[in-house]
Amino acid sequence: MHEYETGHAHHALTQNQNRRATRGDGVLQGCEVTAGDSTDSVETDIAAGYVRIAGDVLEVAPDAVTHANNSTDNPRRDVVVAQHASDGEANITYDQGDYGEWSTIDGEEYRYAESWEPQPPSTANSDSIVLAVVSIESGATQSSGILDVEDRRREPAPIPRDPWQQPNVTTPTVNLESDDFYAKPLPVPGDSWIHVWSVAQMRFDDGDRVSWDDDLELSIMEPRDDDSDESIRSTTSEFEFDDGGLVWGISVGGDRDEIQPYWIRLENTGDDMSNEEFWSAQLSVTVDRRTV
Repeated sequence: MHEYETGHAHHALTQNQNRRATRGDGVLQGCEVTAGDSTDSVETDIAAGYVRIAGDVLEVAPDAVTHANNSTDNPRRDVVVAQHASDGEANITYDQGDYGEWSTIDGEEYRYAESWEPQPPSTANSDSIVLAVVSIESGATQSSGILDVEDRRREPAPIPRDPWQQPNVTTPTVNLESDDFYAKPLPVPGDSWIHVWSVAQMRFDDGDRVSWDDDLELSIMEPRDDDSDESIRSTTSEFEFDDGGLVWGISVGGDRDEIQPYWIRLENTGDDMSNEEFWSAQLSVTVDRRTV
């Protein structure tokens, strides 16, 4: 399944988490990450819990993770992850991030989740379950050097077994640079239909709704076996509505008892959006099983 290796801010990490949650991987219970209290090393503490990886439910025992000291003049952000071990257990470790200065806009410094530098690892090409992003200050040699622990636990997407309806699928408001995108999982059962009855997109500038920009594109992406997910339906229109009729009908293949990881993509094909500019979309969707 396709994984993302780069992205603005946490986008690559977020998209990889979305894809794994869509296929049923994530945190089932517990596994909270907190800063440790060691005076000898930089440590985070992980609470007991359970995760699901590749369909297996794995137990997470209480643990402490020792991070590398930061001997540079810049902070870094590590990602604490759970990995498939053996005998029904998960192993807790971390991916070390690159060093870099905190981002600034108009002289104002942005830190932690609001900052796109330094970048956390994307965790691409891994079946790891992300638990937290840990910000570590320059010169840190003990746990007090941990600046922030961002909770990144995600529950697996629900697996529908019966026909279901989501009257409104709404994306968050996003601010995207040129050629950047946001993805929202749309897990559906195999051997079914995705019926989209309406699409509405909204653009805001400094809190006010403004005229539409045709460079903003909404797509429903279809998973491919060769990891080259394809746009199966898309629009750059502000509205798609057919007076109660069907706008898009998408045939979903695969086994009835398996989830197909479709997803909704918002992509900016034009210029960078300004700091005060945001965009969101809402779709009226039903997913219906075929008659046996």
